[in-house]
Amino acid sequence: MMSIGARIGRMMRSGLLVALTLGVTAGAGAAGERHAASVVAVDAAGGGLVLDEFGVAGVRRTLKMSVAPNAEVLISEREEPVSNFYRPFKDTAISLAEVRPGDFVVVDVGEKPGIADRVVVTHRNAGS
Repeated sequence: MMSIGARIGRMMRSGLLVALTLGVTAGAGAAGERHAASVVAVDAAGGGLVLDEFGVAGVRRTLKMSVAPNAEVLISEREEPVSNFYRPFKDTAISLAEVRPGDFVVVDVGEKPGIADRVVVTHRNAGS
């Protein structure tokens, strides 16, 4: 029979191993993160976006992102009337200059943290 001290030591080592494994896994996913947010400002000449995002647990934060020069920038609009039920939206390529404050976007971060490889405008406010 194992003593209580040995059991506690074994549980702590197991917990440390799990924590290290989760830490390595979480770090690996950071390069491919995705953000869904409202656009606050666009710097088309400098290739930048300022976003207002509700993050984890509803915490609001402002993100400043660079957009890669070769990034894919799209607007996704519902196709009316819908002729293909498997693809009811059409994606159209636009320039970063056509993204406006107030637009809701989904931004995919690529290999380099903080640099967007893809920006998709999913909702455009009537006033934006």
